[in-house]
This record gives sequence, structure tokens and C-alpha cells, in this order.
Amino acid sequence: MRSIFSTCLLFTTAVSVFGQSVELNGILGKSVKFPAAVKKGGSLMHSGVTIGDVTNGSFSTLGNEKYRDRLQWDSSTGLLSLSGLKMEDIGEYKVQNTDQNINTVFQLNVYIPVSKPHVSITHNEYPCTIECTAERGTGATLSWYREGEKKPLRLLTCGKCSTPGSASDCGEERYIHL
Repeated sequence: MRSIFSTCLLFTTAVSVFGQSVELNGILGKSVKFPAAVKKGGSLMHSGVTIGDVTNGSFSTLGNEKYRDRLQWDSSTGLLSLSGLKMEDIGEYKVQNTDQNINTVFQLNVYIPVSKPHVSITHNEYPCTIECTAERGTGATLSWYREGEKKPLRLLTCGKCSTPGSASDCGEERYIHL
């Protein structure tokens, strides 16, 4: 009986330690919500250190001063959020809901926002060259698309340059008619 209990305890510990984390993406300077509710009791940890605590429906930030004005708790939804994202906020966060005994691990990525794409056309000779560039951005992919189509173009006569992806919510687009 004792060995069965030890085996069950070991299995439970292994699942909570080696459970998969949920990827959470944020943009530098913006805020992100951790989608795991804590209604009456729980905490938020960053890299193993408790940075926020909810006790009897009351919230307080703990530890490092860098979270004092940036970490919030919405008592109506139970969601924790971190505002004014910085590159140093990247890492593992754990939301512990002590009421329901649920731990949710998040891997927070912070991206630099993509600048508006710049399109340059060189048409000194045939064929012309059209180039789309962005000044900054993390994880950005620039592609050419024909209007109304979803596949990137290799050769085009009319298309647009856009900056899709997790690092940009702006959906900036430039259209070129040749």
C-alpha cells in the first residue's frame, strides 16, 4: 500500500513539474493578460519567484519593485495582467489558483513592434525591382501578395506588401500597381 501511494505521489509531482506551458505573446510597451482566473486565492510567479498574490479576494504585488505599478488583478474576471511590457519580462510565469488547486504555466515572449513597411521601386531598366522593408520588429516576415489572394507572390503585376504576424497588430499594407 505504501509503495502505491509513493508511486501516485511521484506521478502527480512529475505531471505538475513537466507539464506543458502555454505560449503567451506580448508587444513591447503593451500589456498582456494571463488567461487563467484566480478568483479568491492564488498567486503569479515569474521564474520561481512570487510576484503577485491574491488572498481572500484582495491583491498585492510582492518582491521586486519592477512589478509594483505594472501587475494588476481584475477581481471581476480573476485575470492577472502585466502592463508596460519590457524585454526583461520574457520568461516562465506560473498562475497558481489555490481555490481549485490548478497551476497554469505560461511562456511569455515579448516582441518589438514592426514598423510600417517601406516600399521602394527601382525602374531604371527592365525588369524593375520592388523592395519591401521594415525598420524594426521581432519575428516579422515581409511578403508580397496579390490583392485578394493568400499565397505569397514570386512574380507580380499588382500586389501589396504587408506585415502580418504575432509581432504586429496594425495590419499595415501598401499597394503597388505596375
